Amino acid sequence: MDDKMKKSGLDNETGMQSYDSRIRESYHALSKNQKKIANYILNNKSVVLQSSITVLARKIGTTPATLTRFCQALRYKGFSELKFYMENDLILPSDENVLIGRDDTLSDSIHKLLKYNVDALTDTMLLLDESRLRQAISLIVRAEKVYFYAEGGTGSSAQLGYHLFLQIGVTSNCFTDASLMIMSTSHLTSKDVVICMSYSGAAEGGLTAMRFARKNKAAVIAVTAFPNSRFAKAADIVLSYSCKIHDDLQYLHVARICEIAIIGTLQTGIVNHMVEMNDPRLADLKFAITSKRLK
Repeated sequence: MDDKMKKSGLDNETGMQSYDSRIRESYHALSKNQKKIANYILNNKSVVLQSSITVLARKIGTTPATLTRFCQALRYKGFSELKFYMENDLILPSDENVLIGRDDTLSDSIHKLLKYNVDALTDTMLLLDESRLRQAISLIVRAEKVYFYAEGGTGSSAQLGYHLFLQIGVTSNCFTDASLMIMSTSHLTSKDVVICMSYSGAAEGGLTAMRFARKNKAAVIAVTAFPNSRFAKAADIVLSYSCKIHDDLQYLHVARICEIAIIGTLQTGIVNHMVEMNDPRLADLKFAITSKRLK
C-alpha cells in the first residue's frame, strides 16, 4: 500500500496530506465547476490567500456557496479552514489518535473503530462522482449480464454484490479466481458489464480479465481506492473510495465496508430506475425476498 499512498499524496510515515495533494486526489470526482475552482486555487495560491470568499468567488466566476461546497467536498469545514492550511503551509492531521494502540482496552478499540469506519465511509461517499454513478447505473440496467471480478479479500465484496444484484433482478455472476475470470470473458459481448474490484487497483488477475473484457467490447467498471491505478486506466468508468485506510490487520474490513457502500449505491440507483419505469418484476422480487420469513 505504501507506493499507492505516495501517489495519492499521503506521507508514508505520518499519513499526512497537503492541501494541494488533497485537491489532486479528489480531482476526478469533482464537478466541472468544482474543477474550475480547483485549477484556480492550484495555480493562484497568493491570490487565494489575499482574497475573501466573496472576492475569490467573483474572480473565479462562481458563488460563495459553490466555493464552500467545493471546500467541503475536499473534507474541509469551509473556505476559512482551507485558507488556514494554505497560509501556514500545514498538512492535515494524520488521525493517528484514532488508531488502535497496543494498550487500548476493548472499549477503546470499539470507539476508535467506530470513528475510523465512519470517516472512511464519509470519505468514500464524498468521493463518488454522481455523473459516473449515473453512467454505471445506465450501463447495468441495459446489460444482459453483469459479472463481478475480484481476488483475495475483495472477493467477499464481489460475492455480496452478486447476491445484491440478483435480489433486484439483475442477471449476475461472480468470479474470485483469476483463471476463471479470464475464461469467463470469452462469454462476454458488447451487451454485458464487468465490475472489477481491487483496493490497490493492481490485482494482476483482475487487470488481465479487464483487458480481455474490453477486447470483447464489454463495458468495464472499476471499483478501487486509487483513481490513477492500472485498474482505473483499464476501465470505462471508475468509482473510487477512500484510500486513507491503514495497511494493517485491524483495518482490513474497512475497505470492504467502502466497497459494499458503492455496490449498495448502485443497487439503490437500479431500484429507483425500476420504480420510475414501473418494472413489473418489483412485486415478484419483493415476494421472493420475504416469502420464506417465518410469520
